[in-house]
Amino acid sequence: MSRFAGVDEIGKAGYARGCEVVRELSPLGITTPDGFTVTVDAYQEFIRSTSLRPFIAGQLRRYRHGADLLAVGAAIRTAFAYAEMPAGLARAITTAYRELGGDGTPLVVRSGAAPFVDRQEIFFNVRTSRELLAACKRCFAILFAGRAILLREKCGLDQLAAAMFVKVQRMGESELPASGTVEVLDNRSPRLVRVKAIWGLGDPANSAAVNPDEYVILDGLSACTLVARRRGTKETKVVCAGSRGVRTVPTGPDERCRHVLTDVEALVLADWAATMESLYGGRPLTIDWAKDGPAGDLAVVGVRPAPAGWRGIPFSAGVNGTAVPAN
Repeated sequence: MSRFAGVDEIGKAGYARGCEVVRELSPLGITTPDGFTVTVDAYQEFIRSTSLRPFIAGQLRRYRHGADLLAVGAAIRTAFAYAEMPAGLARAITTAYRELGGDGTPLVVRSGAAPFVDRQEIFFNVRTSRELLAACKRCFAILFAGRAILLREKCGLDQLAAAMFVKVQRMGESELPASGTVEVLDNRSPRLVRVKAIWGLGDPANSAAVNPDEYVILDGLSACTLVARRRGTKETKVVCAGSRGVRTVPTGPDERCRHVLTDVEALVLADWAATMESLYGGRPLTIDWAKDGPAGDLAVVGVRPAPAGWRGIPFSAGVNGTAVPAN
């Protein structure tokens, strides 16, 4: 069964569960990988059972009295990493993992969406229950990245009321994976959609540094039309490092010289993005996708609110590569 974590998962039904949104996507022909959500309830139980709340409050008082923001954030996130996962919560998460295959089954673990959290923690090639629990704690902790703390303070929000969920998905094991994002640049009819594509796993840190392929598609009332494509240099990629973790390696000459996606695949992703944005009431979204190598299986692996001010830019500014009309 495919279970998918949606853009507003808040998790009020246990610690590790599926999400109703998959039942909305599957009938629409949108593929998602098997997985489960570690819910907001789980986060709140973690904070309560580990007594992290008073520690977080104390660190925030230090910041308000002049302590360095980055140091305060780092101290809170370190405390998350060293805190022991409560037994009941650990049991719920590992039980859900066993339903996917258990130890030895590779996973991708991603932090969810939360207000003012503009970066994502992501862990590939997680293969044991112990690694999964550690990754979940790291994902919880991203809630206290320095910028997120700062923005909540400026808005007068209760720092201790913030909460995080975690998405856990089965990872493909092909030798030639690809990944990227899809954004609807203009949601008026016809929609203008941008697809970005790179070789390798979709590590946000690497994706920001890699010059991706880009495709611009018009999504009209009856069909999608590819209007432009740009081949990026794609000089590096993230791949699995044996039985655990990942590493960044150079791409080969063939990978640099050809497009990651076929035109048909780019059109499929654009159609999915337009469908999902309509499903969520026209809200701006960034959709993460992955392709499982030679099998060519496309899947949506993540959905999150798009950053502010991103609409209306057909191609990334300041990058090499030539945009050409699509025939």
